[in-house]
Amino acid sequence: MKLLGFLFDMGIVFIILSLIWGFFMLILNLLTAGERKGIFEENLLKSANYYLLANLSAMVVLGRVASTGVTHYGFQIAGLVMLYLYLVSKQEKQQFKIRMQRGLSNFSFNSERRNKTLDTIYLLVTLALYAACVMIPEMVDNGINRWFMGAIVDIKDTPIIGWIIKFIGVFFLLNIFVRGIIQTQKLTQPKAQNDDPFDQNQSIGNQPNKEDDDDFDDYEIVE
Repeated sequence: MKLLGFLFDMGIVFIILSLIWGFFMLILNLLTAGERKGIFEENLLKSANYYLLANLSAMVVLGRVASTGVTHYGFQIAGLVMLYLYLVSKQEKQQFKIRMQRGLSNFSFNSERRNKTLDTIYLLVTLALYAACVMIPEMVDNGINRWFMGAIVDIKDTPIIGWIIKFIGVFFLLNIFVRGIIQTQKLTQPKAQNDDPFDQNQSIGNQPNKEDDDDFDDYEIVE
């Protein structure tokens, strides 16, 4: 039960941090009049978001260890697994948006592959940062982390709003586990060729034709 309560607390932190971060991004978009961000700005904001995820996750672990007096590494390992599942489920949703962009625009396959590589780097660095913060608690002791954790606790303890978030947290946990496991299976399994429904290389002209090669349809370009 202690472990289940710990996982639930981490899920609540992820939910509220997502709400705070979404509000921050809304304000930023209003201040910049919705101007499209460059690659540097996007990666800077993403790095800040992942930094907070690693640090706040470590703070939840350290707080639970301090309150329970547990000396083994059960909470630390569970926190690492929970953070991993959340990150891969988060990245899976982002990759789905990328595939939609690729299907509805001129978004290239190389761009998608580059984004997946960056996602893997972000994932590994964030997990390494979490492990470092757990082993060296002084790393999370700064004003930014304390402010965000204080805001999360205040929102969680707010009547009605806090109850709603806790109710959502149950389904949120289930979603993390399901999506995280599915995405892990995709990452560990070899990808079949042309299994992407949005692959623009899969044109009608590239499909095998039972008719004679000399025949062609009206929409085919003859050079």
